[in-house]
Amino acid sequence: MNSHTGRNGESHGMGWVGDSAVVLLLIGTGLVVFVQQTLGHVRLATTLLTLYLSSWAYVLGFLGLFFLSVRWLGNWRRVQATRVAMSRYSPALQFPLQQGVTPSVPSRSPGESDDRNKATSPSRVA
Repeated sequence: MNSHTGRNGESHGMGWVGDSAVVLLLIGTGLVVFVQQTLGHVRLATTLLTLYLSSWAYVLGFLGLFFLSVRWLGNWRRVQATRVAMSRYSPALQFPLQQGVTPSVPSRSPGESDDRNKATSPSRVA
């Protein structure tokens, strides 16, 4: 198994994007709280710079979360389309099993015969 993919084929590299987005949102919130607590005690330039940095942290954090949600939605739709395509070929996927019911394998009825057995049967006389 490739070390860059998870058990569902999901890339481990996408985890850091989500983590970074959440951290940026937390940093933006922390900076705004800092400005509110120190308003009037620090210079105006420091306050404006802090608000500027917090706004960029919010923007980048929300862009990261938006990117992840679009990617998640795309993967979800791809999985749904794959399930629909596979259910056309596999009747077992069309009818989910109920709890306590064992799957049955379709078999031939006793009256049907196999054409391959007729051709190779030693008891058949020409």
